[in-house]
Amino acid sequence: MNHPRKAFDVIVAGAGAIGLAAAWRLARAGLSVLVLDRGDPGLGATWAAGGMLVPLGEAPGPGPLLRAGSLSLDMYPAFAGQLLEDSGIDVLLRPVGKLVCAYGEPGVERLRARHAWQSEAGHDVDLLSGAEARELEPLLSTEVCCALHLKDDAHVDNRLLAAALARASTQKDVEVRRHTPVKGLWVERDRIRGVRLDDGTTVEGECVVLACGAWSGQLEDLPEPLPVRPVRGQMILLESSHELPRPLLSAPGAYVIPLGGPRRREVMVGASQEEAGFEIQTDRGTLQALRDAAVRCVPSLARARRCDAWAGLRPGSPDELPILGRSKHLEGLIYATGHFRNGILLTPYTAEAVAAFVLGRTTPPGIEAFAADRF
Repeated sequence: MNHPRKAFDVIVAGAGAIGLAAAWRLARAGLSVLVLDRGDPGLGATWAAGGMLVPLGEAPGPGPLLRAGSLSLDMYPAFAGQLLEDSGIDVLLRPVGKLVCAYGEPGVERLRARHAWQSEAGHDVDLLSGAEARELEPLLSTEVCCALHLKDDAHVDNRLLAAALARASTQKDVEVRRHTPVKGLWVERDRIRGVRLDDGTTVEGECVVLACGAWSGQLEDLPEPLPVRPVRGQMILLESSHELPRPLLSAPGAYVIPLGGPRRREVMVGASQEEAGFEIQTDRGTLQALRDAAVRCVPSLARARRCDAWAGLRPGSPDELPILGRSKHLEGLIYATGHFRNGILLTPYTAEAVAAFVLGRTTPPGIEAFAADRF
């Protein structure tokens, strides 16, 4: 083994939103931080995401994911404000709400069930008829016969978020090394010493934060099985010369995300969910199905021009919950991975949790549900 390079207080493996936010938080606390990534910062799952902040839209019911997502959404205004202060980049946080649409009676029954538990739990949600939904959003198709209005859901520009986190981190003296894959952990006497790189060198660190997204389970010398797998999602970007919907929309087969900012006429449409290994590519059939589903919900999008399409790999776990916390078997190792469809939403929550683990502070509520040893 080659001699180790410069030692750091913390090494973060992974430069997506999760890894960069953790590094930024730790650097703000005065620690020396190194971030390593196999590609370019923010250009993996973070770049491919839709930026929806929808704890109620994603949670299957009451439980740890909804609690963490709601807490993280509450953190976002202060988080975005600090990012603007440190980076000069506005991430366009917008409390636009979301309409979950149904076309027929089976879909209506599902929305009724969701409305029942969400309203009973005290969330600000309304169950709307098709006419009421079109009064709120006139561009909706007449096929929409019912919609659940999630008033607190929001949106952030995920690509601006990545840029802001990268700039804020470097402004706080985080060292970021791109195109530097981590091969495995460097362990001595049951304690972390740092990481081993693909080129055979090592980097010393008092603590390692594992935030490699879909690749997290591929690292060597992990002290416990880490069942993180890649789940591919494809998306398209449409540009319209006509009026765009105002809230986020979810309908059978697709969601529709109007992008914020002055004079923008774009919507993102996504996203497929495919078990395709580490293949990052789009296919014509899936993209057409997404567009057809979007047009069914918002017919005026039939005239929109497709100007981009892409795919990304979400880090999935067996129970679709993140893996977040200290390793029970290796001192100095912290997991921050497996966020699946909720990485952007859970970025502030995860950054606070990682900082709490490293600095010995109180962790956010509900963190125990995400421990790695649950598997």
